[in-house]
Amino acid sequence: MKKFTFSLKKVLEYKTHMEEYEKEVLAQLNSCHHQLENELMGLGSRYIALQGKYTEKCRRGSEVVEIAGIRSYLQELLNLMRKKRQEIQLLEKKIDKQIDKIIELAQEKNAMEKLEERYYQFYKDKLRKETENFIDDFVVNTKQNG
Repeated sequence: MKKFTFSLKKVLEYKTHMEEYEKEVLAQLNSCHHQLENELMGLGSRYIALQGKYTEKCRRGSEVVEIAGIRSYLQELLNLMRKKRQEIQLLEKKIDKQIDKIIELAQEKNAMEKLEERYYQFYKDKLRKETENFIDDFVVNTKQNG
């Protein structure tokens, strides 16, 4: 009997390769997400520090131009923080889609692996049956000749 070969082996290899690739993409997306979160935290820290400076200047009675400049910068920081949050939300949606894609590929790959197991089990059963038939024929021929 010929050696066991899985006819869909290339498909299984392709699914495995695609799953690994999609996991790498997910890792990159997670890295970008982490970077954006850090940038948002940095903007928040700068905003809080400048807010304290703004409050202190207002309390002490600094020049209007200086207070207006700080207030303008605070508004710009708020806008940047809002944009970062939007970027983070979009990236989180991409991450969710990527996770769904990986899950789908993993399910397809698992189905292929189970199919391979079934084919291999069928092959082993067939091989065992052929071996049993050979032994039975051998025993029958030995009794007839002996």
